[in-house]
Amino acid sequence: HIFGLRGDVKDNVHYVDEAALVYPAGHNIIIHNLETKQQQFIPLPAESEGLLGLALTPNRRFLAVTERAEKSTVTIYDLQTLKRRKVLASVDIGGKEIASIAFSSDSKILAAQGGAPEWNLVIWSWEKSKVLASVKTGNALGSPVNQILFAPGSALDGNIIVSAVGNGIFKTYRYQENALRPMPTSMAKREPQNYTCHAWLVEGEAHATFLEVLFGTAGDQDRIVVGTDRGEVLVVVNGDVRGTLVISPSTVIGAIVASPKGFAVGSTGGVVILCEREADDRLFKIVKQLAIEGSAQNVCSLALSPAEDTLIASMDNNQMYSLKLASNAQVEDMALKLVEQQYHCAEVTGADACVRRAVVATCSLDRTLRVWHVHDRTSELVKQFMEDPFSVALHPGGFSVLVGFPDKLRLFTILMDNLKLVKELPVKGCTECRFSNGGHLFAASSGNNIFIYTTYTCDLIGTLRGHNGKVKSLSWSTNDALLTTAGSDGAVYQWKLKNFKRAKENVLKGCLYNCAVATADSQRMYATSSDRKIKELEEIAGTGMQITREFDTGCMLVQLVLPPGGKTLYAGTDTGCIRAYKLPLSGENQEVRCFSSAVTRLRLDQGEKIAFADEVLLPKLDLDEKKLRIIELEGQVRDVTLQNEYNMRLKDVAMAERIKELSDTLAAASQEQQAQYDLLQKANACLHRGKVAGEQAMLAALDDQYQSKVLLEIQRYEELVREKDALNTRWDEQTQELIASHERLLQEVSDDFTAKLQEDAELLDQMQVEKEDMEKSHEEIRQQMEEDTDQEIEELKQM
Repeated sequence: HIFGLRGDVKDNVHYVDEAALVYPAGHNIIIHNLETKQQQFIPLPAESEGLLGLALTPNRRFLAVTERAEKSTVTIYDLQTLKRRKVLASVDIGGKEIASIAFSSDSKILAAQGGAPEWNLVIWSWEKSKVLASVKTGNALGSPVNQILFAPGSALDGNIIVSAVGNGIFKTYRYQENALRPMPTSMAKREPQNYTCHAWLVEGEAHATFLEVLFGTAGDQDRIVVGTDRGEVLVVVNGDVRGTLVISPSTVIGAIVASPKGFAVGSTGGVVILCEREADDRLFKIVKQLAIEGSAQNVCSLALSPAEDTLIASMDNNQMYSLKLASNAQVEDMALKLVEQQYHCAEVTGADACVRRAVVATCSLDRTLRVWHVHDRTSELVKQFMEDPFSVALHPGGFSVLVGFPDKLRLFTILMDNLKLVKELPVKGCTECRFSNGGHLFAASSGNNIFIYTTYTCDLIGTLRGHNGKVKSLSWSTNDALLTTAGSDGAVYQWKLKNFKRAKENVLKGCLYNCAVATADSQRMYATSSDRKIKELEEIAGTGMQITREFDTGCMLVQLVLPPGGKTLYAGTDTGCIRAYKLPLSGENQEVRCFSSAVTRLRLDQGEKIAFADEVLLPKLDLDEKKLRIIELEGQVRDVTLQNEYNMRLKDVAMAERIKELSDTLAAASQEQQAQYDLLQKANACLHRGKVAGEQAMLAALDDQYQSKVLLEIQRYEELVREKDALNTRWDEQTQELIASHERLLQEVSDDFTAKLQEDAELLDQMQVEKEDMEKSHEEIRQQMEEDTDQEIEELKQM
C-alpha cells in the first residue's frame, strides 16, 4: 500500500469507475478502490526519468502516461490487465518532454503536445500506431502550450477538432485532408494572456435557443471556457469571446472541467468554484465557491465521476478532496472533504515501525508527524508542529515516539487522538534516533556525537564520541549490547553499551558512509558509501575490522535494513529504488523502483510474526472526565426517558379524547353532508329536466332559423345567376360593337395611308425629273466653264 500522491503530474487523478481512482504515487500508477481501500499497481519503467502527465480514455479502459526521457514517448496501459498496450513515439513531437495529452471521444485518437523548443502537436490513431497529422502550435516567441483537448464528438470516422491553449496562444484545428488546419478565431485580436487551461462544453437542444432548434443549428456552436492567470474565465463561442467571469484578479485558474449544469473551476488558494448556465441569456453565473482552510495549496486537476455527481480536486501539495454535486436546494450544504486522509506534502525525513502495534510513524518537512495503521490503511493520528522534524523513532511497544527537532529531542506518548509531551532533551539538530530492540534505551545523534538515554527515566547514561563528521545511521544489535554507527567522516564504529567504548571500527579516508548495519551475531557489518559501493566488513585477527568484499552498485545506496537472522539485505537508493541483496554478499540483487526521488528512510515491520495489539492509550484525567460525563449523561438519559414516558401517557389520554371528539364531530358532519347531498341530487335532477326541455326548444328554433336562412340564400343565388346572364349578354353586345368600330377605324386609316403613299410616289417622280434636269444643266455649265478656262489659259500662254 502506498500513502501519497504526486501533485506535480499534469491531470493526475481520474475516475476508473464509481468506486476507483487512478493516480500517480512515487514511480507507480495506483488504482485505488475507495470502498475496500485496496490498491493495484502499474510500475513505470526503471529507465524513465520522471512522470509528466496522465490521460484516461472516455470509455475508462486505457490510460496514457507521458514520461521524461531522451525521446518523447507516450505509453498506453490497459487498466483491466494492468499491462502495457502501446508505446507511441514520433520525431514530429520533438523536445524531451510532452506538455499535454488527450483522447478523442471515441477513445481511438490520441493527441500529444510536444514541449520546447518545437511545440509540435501530433495526433495518432493509437491502436494502429499511425501518425495522422502534426502541426506547430507555438507562436513566434516560443511561448509554452499548457493544454490540448479534443472537441466533444471527435471521432476517427467523423469530425475531428482539437484545441490548444498557452501563454498568448488559443488555437483550434480541424483534421482535413490528412492535415490539421487552423480554424478562424478572433482571440488573436485580444491582448495576449496566459491561458492556463480550458474545457469544451457539451451543447445540445436542451440548452439551445428557439431559433437554433428551428433552423437545425442547435449543436453547431463550439463553446469553450478558458482560464487565465489573471483569475478570469472566458466563455468563447465559435472563436469569439461572449462573456467573462472574474474569479479574482490575484488568482491563477489551474483546472476546468465541464459538469452537467455548467462547469467547475479550480484555482490557487485551494478554491473550487461551481458555475451554472443562466436561464435567460445563456451566460454563466457562480453558484458556489468553496475553499480549503489551512495551508496554502493550489488546485492542479479536476475529475468528474462517471455518474457526474462527485468532483475530485487534486492539489499541488499532494492532497485530494471530493465534492458531492448537489441540487440547488442543497448547495449551501456542499463542502470539500478529504479523500481517505491527508498525505505528506514535503520530503519525508523520518520513518519507523514498531513491534507491538500495526502502526508506522513518519515525519516530514511539512512539519507534521503522522501515525499510519498498516492493516486499516488509514492515518490514525496527525500532529502539526511549529518546527521541522528531522527524525522519528517508535518505541517497540508502539505507545511512545521520539521526534528530533532543530533545538531539542522530544519524547511523546501516543494517545488515542493526540501526542502528549513527556520529556524534552537537549539534543540539537537530531537527525538520527532509534529505540533499542527491548525499548528500555534509545540513541540520538547530534552532529558527530551520539547520546544514550534510558526510556523510562530519560536519564543520559552515556555519550559516544569518536566520529569527526555527521552521524548518518544508528543500528542496535539484537541483544541491545552493541550499537553500530556510520558517519560522513568515513568511519563505521561498533560500540559496546556496557562501557560506551568502541568495540570495532573501520575508517576509510576520502569516503562518506551513508548507512551501516550488523548481522545478528555482530560478526559482520554491511555499509554503503559515497563511492557507490556496498561493502562487507569483517573482523580479521590482528588487523581489526576490514573490508572483505565490496561491489559497485551503479548508484548511491542511502539506506540499509537487515532482518534479524535474515538472508536478504535490503537497500534504498538515491534513484528511488528498493534493492534486495542475497547473502552471502555477491553483488547479485533484485531491484524495484518505487519512488520518484531518493529513498530517505527504510524500515521493516514484523509482518505476520507478531500478534498486534489493538489497544490505545488514554490519559487518566481524560478517562475520569469521560466516566463522569458518562454518569452524567446516563442520569440525563434516565430523566429524559421518565419525562418522555410521562409525556407519552399524557399525550395518549389527550389523543384518545381528541379522537372521540373528532369521531363525533365527523359523524354529525357526515350525516349533514349526506342530507345536503340528497337535496343537491334532487335539485340537480330538476335542473337537468328543465335544461333538456329548454335545449330542445332552442334546437327547434335554431332549426327554423336555419331553414329560413337557407331559403334566403337560395333566392339570392338565383338572383345572382340572372344578373350574371344579363351581364354576359351585355358584354357580348359591347364586344361586337367594339369589333365593328375597330374594323371601320382600321379601314379608314388604311385608306388614308394609301392616298398619302400615292401622293408621295407622284412627288418623288416629279423630284426625280427635276433632278435630272438640274444635272443636265449643271453639266452644260461645267463644260462651258472648262472651255472658257482653257481659252483663257491659251491666251495667257500667247501673251
